[in-house]
Amino acid sequence: MNKNKPGTRGRPRQFDRDEVLDRALQLFWARGLSGTSLDDLSAAMQMKRPSLHNAFGDKESLYRHVLARFVARMRAEAGTLLFDEPDLETALGKFLDGAIKVYCTPEPALGCFVMCTATLEAGTHPEVRRDLKQVIAELDELLAVRFSQAKKAGQLPPGADVRNLAQVMQSILHSVALRSRAGESKASLRKMARGAVKTICGST
Repeated sequence: MNKNKPGTRGRPRQFDRDEVLDRALQLFWARGLSGTSLDDLSAAMQMKRPSLHNAFGDKESLYRHVLARFVARMRAEAGTLLFDEPDLETALGKFLDGAIKVYCTPEPALGCFVMCTATLEAGTHPEVRRDLKQVIAELDELLAVRFSQAKKAGQLPPGADVRNLAQVMQSILHSVALRSRAGESKASLRKMARGAVKTICGST
């Protein structure tokens, strides 16, 4: 018997996983995990609640699927912006400018999906807290590798602490995320980012 014929359990799912997760992303990004209802998600994702649960689990599990998708996309973009440009100052500037574009689109600006939603939920959702901690650690490591590369190329002093620089750079990114969500203009954020990069690279 063919278990994959129409009407059997082997039938493929009738939805585009990435598309429905992106729909959930917009709701979670604007309202957070706690502020988003299952009914709202069901309507936005165009999935009945039993189907939604079968595909992604409970609301927290769905949020974590969305978080992982967002992080994977941002990780790929960050890697390109940081490592395709050999000059450190230019690379860091492109990295922050790319973040500003994401954080300020659409309007009103929603900031960073990770830093502006997961930080709010971390206190009451241990799994989200672990996810957040991992995201921060992974970005620290990515930035440290880039700073190490620049140090070897003579773009940083021999005694530069690349891990500390990575943490400082990420703290700037967090500030950009919060300021964008608070309504600060792109022009102001870019000015702050340029100044911060010059300070890190010793160009001031």
